[in-house]
Amino acid sequence: MNDTAQRPEPGAAAAVVARLRRELGAERVIHEAEGLRPYECDALTIYRDLPLAVALPRDAAQVRSVLRVCHELDLPVVARGAGTGLCAGSMPHPEGVLLNLAGLDRVLEVDPLARSARVQPGVSNLAISAAAAPHGLYYAPDPSSQVACSIGGNVASNSGGVHCLKYGLTVHNVLGVTLLTVEGEEVRLGGAALDSPGCDLMALVTGSEGLLGVVTEVSVRLLPSPPCAQVLLAGFDSVRAAGEAVGAIIAAGIVPAGLEMMDSLAIQAAEDYCAAGYPRDAAAILLCEVDGTAQEVEQHGAQLAALLREQGASSLRVSGDEQERQLLWRGRKSAFPAVGRLAPDYYCMDGTIPRGRVADVLEDIARLSAEFGLRVANVFHAGDGNLHPLILFDAGDPQQVQRAEAFGARILELSVRVGGCITGEHGVGVEKLRSMPGQFGERELRQFEEIKAAFDPRLNLNPGKGIPILKRCQEYRALPARHRHEQPGAAPVAPPPRAVEDAVAELAARVAAAHDEGRCLYIRAGDSKRDLLGRRCDAAPLDVSAHRGVIDYAPGEMVITVRAATPVQEVIDVLAAEGQGLACDPPRSAGRATIGGSLACNLSGPARPWSGSLRDAVLGLGLINGRGEVLRFGGRVMKNVAGYDVSRLQAGAMGTLGVITDLSLKVMPLAQQRLTLAYEMDAAQALATMQRRACEPAPLDGACWFDGRLLLRLSGADSAVQAARRAWGGEALENNDDRWARLRDLTLPQLCGEGPLWRLGVGATAALEHAPAVIDWGGAQRWFPGEREAAAMHDSARRGGGHACLLRGGDRAGEVLSAPAAGVRRLQRALKRAFDPRGVLNPGRLYGWLED
Repeated sequence: MNDTAQRPEPGAAAAVVARLRRELGAERVIHEAEGLRPYECDALTIYRDLPLAVALPRDAAQVRSVLRVCHELDLPVVARGAGTGLCAGSMPHPEGVLLNLAGLDRVLEVDPLARSARVQPGVSNLAISAAAAPHGLYYAPDPSSQVACSIGGNVASNSGGVHCLKYGLTVHNVLGVTLLTVEGEEVRLGGAALDSPGCDLMALVTGSEGLLGVVTEVSVRLLPSPPCAQVLLAGFDSVRAAGEAVGAIIAAGIVPAGLEMMDSLAIQAAEDYCAAGYPRDAAAILLCEVDGTAQEVEQHGAQLAALLREQGASSLRVSGDEQERQLLWRGRKSAFPAVGRLAPDYYCMDGTIPRGRVADVLEDIARLSAEFGLRVANVFHAGDGNLHPLILFDAGDPQQVQRAEAFGARILELSVRVGGCITGEHGVGVEKLRSMPGQFGERELRQFEEIKAAFDPRLNLNPGKGIPILKRCQEYRALPARHRHEQPGAAPVAPPPRAVEDAVAELAARVAAAHDEGRCLYIRAGDSKRDLLGRRCDAAPLDVSAHRGVIDYAPGEMVITVRAATPVQEVIDVLAAEGQGLACDPPRSAGRATIGGSLACNLSGPARPWSGSLRDAVLGLGLINGRGEVLRFGGRVMKNVAGYDVSRLQAGAMGTLGVITDLSLKVMPLAQQRLTLAYEMDAAQALATMQRRACEPAPLDGACWFDGRLLLRLSGADSAVQAARRAWGGEALENNDDRWARLRDLTLPQLCGEGPLWRLGVGATAALEHAPAVIDWGGAQRWFPGEREAAAMHDSARRGGGHACLLRGGDRAGEVLSAPAAGVRRLQRALKRAFDPRGVLNPGRLYGWLED
């Protein structure tokens, strides 16, 4: 804390209110108890408190003013959106200001060709899709509260929804955010271009629960609305049979748009609430949605119907039209309020587990229900293992409240014990603070503290939430006991057991010795990128090349865990044997590229705009920081929002934050068919065609131009690929994978060689400049071989909303990446100090100024 800043005494509250009124106007500041009461909690009502005052800014400038006042007075600030959160993440601080962002509710822009929208944080999730609908587009993440929840809150908690198995979480669908720091400084992260250089700050902020900054604007990715969708409703005589059917669906190589499960009590409640037509005699139901072209839906729907019957479904219903599809979903999306009618209150949990353990965990929850004497209804995202047990209780009975909390804590412990996590999408907030040490050890929690301090040294942003502060931390502030993780009477939670491989321990010892002796290390595995992408680093090598091989692979879970020095090609071969692959298709570099190095450089193949990057596939990793501490973040489950997203933060960091030891990755089924269509046209025509085709609901996953030809790659179900081929025409190419592989690995004649090669990442709709030799990523990546003026390349990239990189050749001792803005530079430096305080790892590799 800043010793010169004085926290206001109770009698000084009036002075704080007066300062806020001068900035916002009297009508935008609430300070009387009666007016504060509606803001005392979020949707988890068992945690309540009143703030000192509520600020109601009308725009980003007023948000900045509030933050500056609070920073000057050293006041806590809690940002709030719609208040639909379920973890007490926006519960006010009694000594601070509640910053209500609901008034920033404008859709600023919808860009149909770029398939993006810019919105303020108070815009509701569903309003984004409504604004995009006239253009045939929509926003994919769809939490059950999407009618009310705000996009700012979605970013804070990294929300998912029923369709995230196929379309991803908020982090996969946000292109950029405008963030105000605790001091009120504006920082822009991400933007029109994909994959900004440097460590992935946007991924770190997403899911950070308002602890790192206040979001005032969000840019989101829009998708073409599927022309057809169908829901299959299958009833089962046992929960175990339904759980086994989930595994069978994934094993069949079909990724449904949504895959949900409800147990008997939830079924009865939903039927009583909205009469969706669920089978009341079923012990469990599965709701499985397929979407895409009419041909694709017909093909996958028939496959799934046959599979569900084989798995013993006691009943099967297929939606016949859109009205029936919406009705079947209404029961699931109304499950929470429906269950709410069964008791005065319910307590919703949010653990994520491996899919294969669903039946076991539900049986254990039933035993816990009997032990605590409280009924529980189970509603959850079966496709990604995200549980939502709803514990029924009476908040007016203190004993029931205690039993409900203890019951919930046991469910979270169970989730971690079977290989999962304590929260998949709701966040930690106040509710799960005591469970955090059950998922993370002390070193990980301390690293989280260092991240927090890098953004917010005084711990004023949403204090007492998300990350438990260790007692011995010098920055620990005197929070009320109810805001801390070491609540009175709380039983200590043991950190998870962890085995460290000998090779990892040896690497950690070498890093620790370098830290203690003031030496620097250059991380080397396949050495395929030593003279590519980043600056040259002449430190002593830390050879990790022997640390390779598959640790665990569960095709039914769609997860593989591998050591970091495993060659990408080896991973691809292992997955291909099971009909799976990495959707981002990273470069192979003649077999030398490793999976850890590919993440560190955040390299992806031609499918990047449609299938995401390697960063998007990362679920968790092991890391050795610059102190030589062995850390573990994330996990091996599809959804995990406990703590900061350190795993994705490593994407693009080029090893400057730590030595990656292993990675857990989400894998996907290989496409049933792949076809390339070719067209003769110039670059301008190709760019316009790419933009137009990308807005159509077709299985496009590659669009590039070189040698006067546009290539469009179609990948997916045979019926969908053939339908697009008939509609789009063009010449169907043989050996099409060879062309795409050469583009991916930079072995096309236009890209290979020893000379300089510039890569510009820009918005896909950016104007053509400087005659690129190759256009990739649907227009978002442009290649320029040969000598070029660096300033011209960087200026062109900035005009296109992106960044430039001297990928190969030229002066590798100078800066080779576009310089970030001052605010981003400050945060990157602070994070470098948080992970590697003495600058041991890859000094100068990313930027020359990073260790300053």
